[in-house]
Order: sequence, then structure tokens, then C-alpha cells
Amino acid sequence: MITIPRLRGQLQQLFEGDAPCLAQQMGLRQRVFGATRLALLFVLGWLQHPEAGPSALARFAGKLGISTSKQAVQEHFTMQTANWLLALLRQAVEYLVCAQAVNLPLLQRFRGVFVEDGSTSSLPAVLQTVWRGCGGSSSPASLKLTVRWDLLGGQLAGPYVQEGRAHESSSPLQKQLMPTGS
Repeated sequence: MITIPRLRGQLQQLFEGDAPCLAQQMGLRQRVFGATRLALLFVLGWLQHPEAGPSALARFAGKLGISTSKQAVQEHFTMQTANWLLALLRQAVEYLVCAQAVNLPLLQRFRGVFVEDGSTSSLPAVLQTVWRGCGGSSSPASLKLTVRWDLLGGQLAGPYVQEGRAHESSSPLQKQLMPTGS
């Protein structure tokens, strides 16, 4: 069970420890503000306004005590930043989602028990050249996240990111072999 103090510690580690470390590993530029503030701006800004562009995020930055411009935010709308945010998401999933192994006698007779899921999330239309959606009445831009949870080991593989229009059968999970007898 996750307690508030444990969650606080994990989030603090994620934003103050992991975000700068991952940003440095990925060569992310941090001239205007550091990785911790950039992560907070994107995560909290998009949590409050999922369709927010650079102008809205620059205005939201003021609520976080960050003085920045639309242009400074827009400079971070790159694949490098997207990859950094994905690495940060994976680290958050590792902290918050991975659980203790399920210890049920029925499951113990298998070499592995896995649950897979794929979910699609709409994105602002401006991202349709990077993350194509299904079109039609749905969003022109979306992404699909796929995960695999190992019930016996408690580990989570993913999330793996694809265009929203991609079928789950084309997920990188399908290339990962599962143990015989799972």
C-alpha cells in the first residue's frame, strides 16, 4: 500500500533527482530553467490543461514561480524533450505502479502470468505530424501506450509509445518473448 509520505518521497526523487539526471544523460538543454522546473511545468501544466500550448504553459509557469516566455517553452517542444519525458514517465511507473508479486497458489504453477493493456490518449492537433491519430471524428493526433505487467514478479514492462492509429499487435511488447509455460 502506498502511503502519503512514501508517495511524497517518490515524487520528490522523481522530480528533483531523476529528472535532472535523465536530462543530463539525454543532453537536454537547461538554459532558461532546470530539469526539475521543466518537468513540473509540463506535468502539472498539462495535468491542469491537457491541450495547453506554449503560451498557456508560459502563463501557467507563473503559478509555479517560474518566469519564462512562450518562446522559451516552445524551444523545448522537441523530440529530445519528448524522449526525456518518456524516460521520466517510465521511471514514475517503476516507482508508483510496480507492485509486490501476486502470491496465489493457482498462479504459482505457471512460469509467468502477464497482463497486457493498450490505451490511446488524444493529443493537441498540432502534434498530428508526430503522433498521427485515427482520424475521422476522433483526434487527428493521439498516442497509444502499451504495458505488460508480470503478476508473478511484480514488474511492469513499458509503457511503450506508438502513434494512436497503430494496432496493439504492432506494439514492441509483441517482439518480447514470454517464458514457455506462461
